[in-house]
Amino acid sequence: MSQRGLPDQVSHYLQFCTYRSEAVKKKQVDLTKCDFIHPTTLLPLSSFATIKGWSLLVDRRTKSGGYLMYILKERSEGASGASYVAPISLPKDQKKCQPVLDGLNALRARSLLYRDNANMYTYVIGELMDNIYQHSEFTYASVMAQKYGKKGFIELCFFDNGITIPGSFAKHGKAYPKDGHAKAIYDAISGKSTKADVGRGFGLSTNVDMFRDIGGEVLIVSGNGAVYVNKLSLASY
Repeated sequence: MSQRGLPDQVSHYLQFCTYRSEAVKKKQVDLTKCDFIHPTTLLPLSSFATIKGWSLLVDRRTKSGGYLMYILKERSEGASGASYVAPISLPKDQKKCQPVLDGLNALRARSLLYRDNANMYTYVIGELMDNIYQHSEFTYASVMAQKYGKKGFIELCFFDNGITIPGSFAKHGKAYPKDGHAKAIYDAISGKSTKADVGRGFGLSTNVDMFRDIGGEVLIVSGNGAVYVNKLSLASY
């Protein structure tokens, strides 16, 4: 848990929101005073800068500056290493995203993490990627991963600028008010579908459940809402 009593993922996303608000004022993303940064902050922030065409400033003298300079350089090359997959844009053609999936799977394979759940890890990553391509209608999407070996987990972050979960529901005749977007996310991870086919639409729900089964935590932000779940609890924001 964070010092503010919120789950770490939620705190990291709120950090992104703070940086984004400042970036809108300055027309650039300033990370020169950043001490440490997680994928839940860095991926949407770097994606935001890319979409806007704004510069992203870092200071190599800070605690995270060297890491940021390295990982952002790696982003341009679509690289991955023993403990990370650098922020990388997803191709518009889903048939060309296999190298990205291979990098995410290799990150797990190069460590002892999730060795008892390797097939589940691979399946969920593939399903999450498929969900972006099938539903979001994105013009820009990206992914990043960072392994924290001493803490025993891998943090994965997916970003897209698509129509959002509440937007997808609205497109299929089920509109949620702006203050009800968290409810739309909750309904989606509870199995409610925009598909007409009976027995379809449990993909996101299944993915979340599988993450929870291996002890994972999930934060889904879409539209004006957010839902956080772990093995024991669920919270909306």
